[in-house]
Amino acid sequence: MRYVPVLSTDGEINRNIEKICANIEDFEPVFFSDKDAFVHYLNYEIPEIDIINYSDSEAHIDQTLEAIKSDPWLHYGGSVILYRDINEPELNEQLGGVNIIALIHTSRLNAYLPRVFHVLNQNRSILFQRDIHALLQSNLSGTFELMNDPFDAATYSNLLSNFLYNSNLIASEARDTFYSALMELLMNSIEHGNCNISHDEKTAYLAQNQDIIGLIRSKLEDPF
Repeated sequence: MRYVPVLSTDGEINRNIEKICANIEDFEPVFFSDKDAFVHYLNYEIPEIDIINYSDSEAHIDQTLEAIKSDPWLHYGGSVILYRDINEPELNEQLGGVNIIALIHTSRLNAYLPRVFHVLNQNRSILFQRDIHALLQSNLSGTFELMNDPFDAATYSNLLSNFLYNSNLIASEARDTFYSALMELLMNSIEHGNCNISHDEKTAYLAQNQDIIGLIRSKLEDPF
């Protein structure tokens, strides 16, 4: 059983997480409302994944994130960040120094959290390597099945950049660069490869919409 610490005082969100985990093998949530107890758990259990409700005003999230950023011992796992009243670019700036697996808007929790767990189940051995000696002596390889969705592209990019960083194969600054490059590569493959979206079509769509997700979905439904 893989225990997943959750820092959240929101009863509805906690119930949804519990239901999601009940339907997925090998994940058991452990709920915390106190930041000190949560950080203590991270220190002693070193879980592969944790969930933090960033929009929870009662859980002292900022202090929790500072504790995680300042302790290298806590950098081996990854965090799923739930958010509500903030845009993703601003959130990413505030989360610098935290190993992010995925950012999930609370309205999409039921759709996206199961996909995160699926990715982790499929790639556990390569993405949470803590022993550098075993890493260097092993022949690492892996196959990823990427859905035509920017969320999956971001999740894989986060996991791979965190893996390289935690294995001492790239520095902290290079992790952000690697993430951006891989994310762009994967998004190009989705947009222009799988969905056949032209540059002009994308430019015209983004002039009237915030993101590309709607165009991708419409192309998947009707590629012509």
